[in-house]
Amino acid sequence: MWDWISKLMELNKQNVPFAFLTVTQSGGSTPREAGARMIVLSNGENFGTIGGGTVEKMAIDKAQEYIQQGITKLFTCQLGPKAAQCCGGVMEILIESFNTGPALYVFGAGHVASAICQVLEETPFRVHLIDERQEILAKINSPFVSKLSDKWENTLDTIEWSDKNCYVAIMTHDHALDLAILSQMINKPLLYLGLIGSNNKWNTFKNKLKVEGLTEDDFANVKCPIGLAKSGKAPKEIAINFAAEILSIHYNRDNYE
Repeated sequence: MWDWISKLMELNKQNVPFAFLTVTQSGGSTPREAGARMIVLSNGENFGTIGGGTVEKMAIDKAQEYIQQGITKLFTCQLGPKAAQCCGGVMEILIESFNTGPALYVFGAGHVASAICQVLEETPFRVHLIDERQEILAKINSPFVSKLSDKWENTLDTIEWSDKNCYVAIMTHDHALDLAILSQMINKPLLYLGLIGSNNKWNTFKNKLKVEGLTEDDFANVKCPIGLAKSGKAPKEIAINFAAEILSIHYNRDNYE
C-alpha cells in the first residue's frame, strides 16, 4: 500500500492545493474496490490510482474542477459507454479539496501568536506556526494549527507562496530575526505581509532595508503596526484586532487585489 498519509502531510506543509479521492462505494464490475485512494494536484499531477483508464481521467478532471472551486463533493461514475467501458459497474468517489482557502504563516510562537491561534479557530484560515524553539511550540496545542519547527530559512523553500491565499505575520522574540525574515519575505507573492511592532520599529527597519536596496514601493507591501485600528497591548487584544484585519481582507478581497 502506498504511503498516502505522508504525501498528504507533505502537501499540507507546503500549502499545495490538492484533492484527495476515495472510492466510497463500488458495484458490479469495477477496476477498484471501496477504499482505493488517489491524490490529484491542481495541474493534474497525481499519486496513487483508483483504477486507471478513462474512469480515472474523468475523476482527475473532476478533481481539478473541485480544487478550483474549493469544494468537497461526491462524484458518481457509470462504467458504461460514456466512460469507454463495457464493465457496467458503478463507482462512487468522494473528492475532498484541501489547501484551497487562506493560509496564515506566523513567524514566532510567542504570546500574541498563541492568542491568534485561538482567535482564528473555526474560521476559514489555516494557521501555520514557524519557530525553531520546539519547547515553545509544544505549549500550543490546537488541532487547527500546523507547527513547523525547522529553521525559518528552510521553511521559505518548502512553501508554495501565493498572492491568492497566503498571509504572513512576523512576530518573533528577536527584532534582528524579524528584520532578517522580513527582508526575505518582502518581495514574495503574498496577499498580506504584517510585522508586529510600533511605527518607530517600522521606520528603523525601513532605514536598514534601504541599505539593502529596497524602496518605498517595496515597503508598501508591509503592514506595520498590524490590525484594523489602534488597540490595547494585551496579546488577546492584539490577536482580535489582527484577526479582524485579515478576515476583512479575506471577505473583501476585491478591494485588496
